[in-house]
Amino acid sequence: MNKNPYLRTLVFLLVLLSLLIYPYINQFPGVSAQENSYYYMPKDAPIYWSGPTNKKAIALTFDDGPDPIYTPKILAVLAKYNVKATFFLVGEQTQRNLALVKKILAAGHEIGSHTMTHPDSNNSTLLLLEKEVLESVRLLERLSQQKIKYMRPPYGQLSPAYFAACQAQGITMIVWSIDSNDWREPPVDKMVEQVISQVQPGSIILLHDGGGTRQNTVDALDQLLPLLKQMKLEPMTLSQMYE
Repeated sequence: MNKNPYLRTLVFLLVLLSLLIYPYINQFPGVSAQENSYYYMPKDAPIYWSGPTNKKAIALTFDDGPDPIYTPKILAVLAKYNVKATFFLVGEQTQRNLALVKKILAAGHEIGSHTMTHPDSNNSTLLLLEKEVLESVRLLERLSQQKIKYMRPPYGQLSPAYFAACQAQGITMIVWSIDSNDWREPPVDKMVEQVISQVQPGSIILLHDGGGTRQNTVDALDQLLPLLKQMKLEPMTLSQMYE
């Protein structure tokens, strides 16, 4: 005689539930979703959030430019401290500011793709997103006469279309390990604290030279670079960090 009929009922319900949801497991975001999802990430995805930790190197990365007002100011601060960085450029902004792209490259910085128009992947088709990457890469390679190695998805949205485009072009997708939150336009001291409190060897720091008012980013950068030097952390391009 079963002394615990409730246990038998519970086991039966759990088995039934597992049978009902099993056919849909592979559709869950983060497993093997085929739809456009922020959380989608194939196991073999060419994507990095950070760099190697075996050397005192970090990467400063700037999104949404080039901007005619703030990119020159950021370049001036980087030059002041003899620091190299990686700029993820939006194609439309690039076409409007070709001279700035040449200035970025002439200063020894690296450029990467940030798509053509900075779309929200949740409101775009997969075909359109793939086209956004490919057109941006072609534009930047034509201007720089260099192979584009890196792409950053707008808003950090990990769409399968971005993975497909990057894999087809042999490009690595770069996200970040530290968000400076400069896109929120916080006070300079808050931005500096946000970075310094988290930074460590291999950190990839998200900053912006376009897409809004970035004077606080310029001022924060001028404070950050001496502090990073005191911590014996050397900012460099992504390619230099991954060497």
